[in-house]
Amino acid sequence: MTGDIDRLRQYLAENESRQLKFKSATTQFDSTKLMRYCCALSCEGGGTMVFGVSDDKRIVDTQAFPDPAKMERDIYNRIGLRRTFETLQIDDKRVLILHIPRSIIGHPTSYEGQYWMRSGESLEPMSPERLRELLNEGAPSYLDENEPGTHSWDEIKLLLAVERHYELIGSRMSGEETQIRDFLRMHFVERTAFDASLFCIRRLGAITLARSLNDFPDVEHHTIRVMRLRGTSITNMVFDRAYSKGYAVVFDDVIDQISALLPVNEDFAGGLRDEHRDFSLVTIREIVANACVHQDFMEHGGIDRALENIEKQQTDAPEFIVRTRSTTASYARDVSKTWA
Repeated sequence: MTGDIDRLRQYLAENESRQLKFKSATTQFDSTKLMRYCCALSCEGGGTMVFGVSDDKRIVDTQAFPDPAKMERDIYNRIGLRRTFETLQIDDKRVLILHIPRSIIGHPTSYEGQYWMRSGESLEPMSPERLRELLNEGAPSYLDENEPGTHSWDEIKLLLAVERHYELIGSRMSGEETQIRDFLRMHFVERTAFDASLFCIRRLGAITLARSLNDFPDVEHHTIRVMRLRGTSITNMVFDRAYSKGYAVVFDDVIDQISALLPVNEDFAGGLRDEHRDFSLVTIREIVANACVHQDFMEHGGIDRALENIEKQQTDAPEFIVRTRSTTASYARDVSKTWA
């Protein structure tokens, strides 16, 4: 088909990216390589290949794919993408434009049983991690699934701290219908299909606003726990507290507790008392928030915040340890060193 010259000018005004690729292809372009590019671009959300344009965006003319219709059929037969080449003639120079759609969600595009991805200017077999992400795109996330049971809205308010949500966003407590719309929009609850007056609580709603995580068996093991250790051994514990409410409900209490347990250095320079903390409140909030958000919810285990060595001399930097079932991260004095 005949292409749009104005559209080509738009492409030439852009730089190459993960969605736009220029190829000179003055005499030919390997069909196997084309299939692999189509797979890679499709898996990356779709893109455009422009043949007959050099890397520095000069129109150089291409003789690749002399029968575009045949190549369109080959693309469909070999990788299942139904595409059409656009053909342009600019100053007697031929340019081909191929638009590649994104793959179907949960079904990445493959060629001869192999999945491909771009790495800089080259192509390479897709990593297992990236392939797993694409295969799981269509599946609901762990937090999107519902906890057991259905509830009226009055029961929802007994299980979830609805008022805390409005406190945190700085809004006045709204009426019931607005509350329902807000919680549906936030994916905290889901209305049942058989009765519009009943709701399921999603795991996201439970982990965020539960008055007690013990009411939700699927997430009750994801509690926050703060410990103070004498030394580094968990057997030598001088403070231990588990917070069995939703993260948004107890977050401020957790931050205040950790801040109170961390040592404070006092400076009396100039006759005035000045306190210096190894970890600012902003730093503590960021560490705790990251641990809550980025944990692996599929792992069975909560989040432990252990304050180690904090009974040493105050000149020593304490370590702030964040543990989940699968990872451990250590932060020392304003996160000056971190490892997992």
